Amino acid sequence: SICCNNSTENSVSLPNDYIVYQRLSSNLQTLINPCTNNDIFSDVIVCVSGRSLPLHRSILAARSPFFMSLFSSTGFIKLASSNSNVESTRTKLDLACILNTFPHQNIIGNVGFDAFFAIVGFLYCGKQSIPEVKCIDEQCLHEACGPKVKFAIEMLHLSWVFDVPELKNYWQVCKYMT
Repeated sequence: SICCNNSTENSVSLPNDYIVYQRLSSNLQTLINPCTNNDIFSDVIVCVSGRSLPLHRSILAARSPFFMSLFSSTGFIKLASSNSNVESTRTKLDLACILNTFPHQNIIGNVGFDAFFAIVGFLYCGKQSIPEVKCIDEQCLHEACGPKVKFAIEMLHLSWVFDVPELKNYWQVCKYMT
C-alpha cells in the first residue's frame, strides 16, 4: 500500500529533476524533428517562407500567450472548421497572414523559416538552438553581417510577438552577435 511515512526502507530513488527535464525536452524535440516523421500527431501546419512545419496547438498554446489567444479566438475556430476535410484534420496557417492580422505587432514583415523554427524549438524543448547563418563573405567578422543581423532581428521580433520572455531577454542583449 502507498502511504506517507518517513521510512527509507523499500524506497525507490527517482532521477533528479535535471535528468527528467532533459528527457522530456528530448522527447518533445522529436515531435518537430523532420527526420523522425512524428507529424501524424500534429493538428496544425504553419507555413513559413514557402516551407511547412507540422505542429501541436496544445504545446504552442501552453508555452506562448500569443498562440493561446490565437487558437482560442473565434476567427481561428471558424478557419479550422472551414479548412479541415476528410483527409486531414490539420489546419494550415500562413505565418505571414497571422502576423498581418496583428499590424501593430508586425513591424518587420515576413520572417524566415530558420528564425521561426528556432522559436518553435524553444517552445517545445526549452532550449535555444541557433542555426548557423551563412554569410556570403568568407572574410566577414559578423559584427555587422547582414544575414546575422537579419536573423537576430527576426528572433527578437518573434520573441516579442509570441511573448516568450526568456528569448526576449536574450535577443535584447543580443549575445548572438558577439
